Amino acid sequence: IARHYVLIADLIAHYRAEIPALRYLPLRYEDMVTDQEAKVREALGFIGAEFDPRCLSFEKNTRYARTASYAQVTEKLYDRSKYRYKPYLKNLKPVLDLLSPLCARLGYDIEA
Repeated sequence: IARHYVLIADLIAHYRAEIPALRYLPLRYEDMVTDQEAKVREALGFIGAEFDPRCLSFEKNTRYARTASYAQVTEKLYDRSKYRYKPYLKNLKPVLDLLSPLCARLGYDIEA
């Protein structure tokens, strides 16, 4: 799985380098939960949509989400998934050398 993930990330990086017209906006979860409004504005601007303050309180939308993520879309933005990998570091140890360059490229530091 780790090798596949690195290959996919490398393919995306290749496409971004080779196809200048490719529109791609990387968004990190940590950045979104740290500064939700700025990141929502950035994403909406990227697709050419106007900012709507309701995007910041999506959990108040009364429309039923017919997805497996229903419970998630009905709660406020949370940051409890930050550093969720830490308890699994011992399990990730065999692939950390493979993943570390990609993590660094994406702006992540693996914190023990």
